Amino acid sequence: RGQAHAINKGFARAKGEIFTWLNADDLLFPDAVARAVETIIEHKADLVYANCLLLDAQGQFLRPFVEIEDYDAFRLRNCSDFIMQPAAFFTRQAYLACGGLDESLHYTFDWDFWCKIAAHGGRIVCHDGYSAAAHIHPEAKTQRGRWDRLMEIWRTLARHRTGLWPTALFASLASGCIVMAKEQPGMARRLFWRCAWLACKLFSLRNVTKIR
Repeated sequence: RGQAHAINKGFARAKGEIFTWLNADDLLFPDAVARAVETIIEHKADLVYANCLLLDAQGQFLRPFVEIEDYDAFRLRNCSDFIMQPAAFFTRQAYLACGGLDESLHYTFDWDFWCKIAAHGGRIVCHDGYSAAAHIHPEAKTQRGRWDRLMEIWRTLARHRTGLWPTALFASLASGCIVMAKEQPGMARRLFWRCAWLACKLFSLRNVTKIR
């Protein structure tokens, strides 16, 4: 019944006290688990996350996940999902307290879960370095989501945001406009989507990331 349902089934069988999941095209660094465990113990954290490298379909380096930020509950729930899922680890207690992953979501159930931990007052800590690598390519689920993904972002924002302005929605729209601008065959159409990108960026000014 979908990815979130499958992951919840796995966690129902898990016996450990610290959880994560690794998608089929993602990778963990050799010291990722040890560093996550140390950080959770040291900070008595409910969720810890680190940085992530982005790779293309052939596994070649693209860039770091520059959207990462130090934890801020308001920005997580209103502005940006700055936690890259493969580099995130959380406790069994936090997972159970939040009721697991929302199986009605297909694209945003990880962000929804981080927001639930934040809403419950969980301790969330960002630690230095890189813990994972994720493949980014046109056939990846996130890239193919488009309208359906935007609708899920809106649902997630409506559930969790604490401010009136849906900043994260306009930030996601801006990303989609850039993709559309690159795909259009004519100059006029490319110009239209670049203008749409600029408008969305102006509406999402609060989403300027705090680069670490």
